[in-house]
Amino acid sequence: MNWIRLGPVTAESLVLCITLFLSCQFEAISEQQILRDVQRNWGAIQMLHQSVLQDGVRSAGDTELSGPLDVWNGDWWRIPVTPLHHEDTVHLVLCFFGMWYAGHRLEQRWGSFRVLLFLFPAFCIPVMAQLCLGQAITGLSGVICAILGALVVLRRFHGDVAEIFPADAGVAGVCLIGLGWLASIAGIWDCPNAAHLAGFCYGACIAWLMSGPVGHLTIVRAAVVLAHFWMLPALMLAAHPFWVGRYQWYRATQTANLDLADERLEQAVLFDPTLSGAWLTWSKNAEQQGDLPKAWARLIEGLSIHPADPRLIDGTRRLWRHLDIQQRRAAEGVLLRFFGSQAAVWLSQIRAGASSKLVGGGDDSPLTTAPADVSQFSLEQKLELPSQPFMRADAGEETPLAPDQFNDAVEGTLF
Repeated sequence: MNWIRLGPVTAESLVLCITLFLSCQFEAISEQQILRDVQRNWGAIQMLHQSVLQDGVRSAGDTELSGPLDVWNGDWWRIPVTPLHHEDTVHLVLCFFGMWYAGHRLEQRWGSFRVLLFLFPAFCIPVMAQLCLGQAITGLSGVICAILGALVVLRRFHGDVAEIFPADAGVAGVCLIGLGWLASIAGIWDCPNAAHLAGFCYGACIAWLMSGPVGHLTIVRAAVVLAHFWMLPALMLAAHPFWVGRYQWYRATQTANLDLADERLEQAVLFDPTLSGAWLTWSKNAEQQGDLPKAWARLIEGLSIHPADPRLIDGTRRLWRHLDIQQRRAAEGVLLRFFGSQAAVWLSQIRAGASSKLVGGGDDSPLTTAPADVSQFSLEQKLELPSQPFMRADAGEETPLAPDQFNDAVEGTLF
């Protein structure tokens, strides 16, 4: 137990992690809850998904609109708390030995007070780096990487650190960080690489500035201390990553103002065009505002990026049935602009799908009624027109969302 005397701050951090993990486990068992739900109540940041009303039906199984929703709602205090939580016993044990090995060695060199000051930013910075990607993280792995970065630099300037922290240990730690990247690229494991890299770089920079060749300069030490005030705006940016498409999409679901929602959805598809659900929601927003050509253009643009997405395909078929002759001509031009030589094939599939649904007593009602005078339609277009379903919307059929329904979203739920 000599290492506890040599590293009391490290020991206290580990005791706190173990106590918190066991407390959450006990509550989960006694209350018959899922461990992750309990940990979320105790401050852990979890990846949640948002179920949004789509045409009056909740898409509870759609997890595309996901992220650390608690933090996006303003729970910034979770950032320094979440490293104390661990996913399971294996995760806790691995972090325990990593923190035990590296933490008390750094504390031997810097002392308990300096390590305590070092650990608070080391707790926050890896978490903030992961949040900047719209992802969550739990556990001490980012903190361990920060300590590892500090030790790798310190052993180059201080012989006593080189004795207690051999070069092989530093190489092994760096290799593990690299293996995490390879595992993520290969799809084997979703490793929090941004947190690990940010932690390692922070620890290395602080060690070089405070204990390296310029560490004896008072102005450098003062600058390092003052530079930590940047964490205040960084915390705000991490909690509100406006450059993340899913964040903008989520914020759009939290407002009843269609104009504001429209701006946020535009930013969502700009920052992350792969969000097919955001394209669909953006189109429906234009639909609610009565601008069907714009709704069509947004659907087709999204479909050009996601040509196999069934929701976008169904959306184009449904919307095609509600366009008048002039709007259909413009819609064909939009198809030609995005699909080029394949536009005719896509138009044929969209019209065929729309017609088959209507002939079979479709489940969708039109947004607008058909013109009373159908003489302007070509023979081919007249064949697509149903007699009654197109002329009126029955009570049990689909209707567009009312503006006040746009904000109707289910509370974030765990994956």
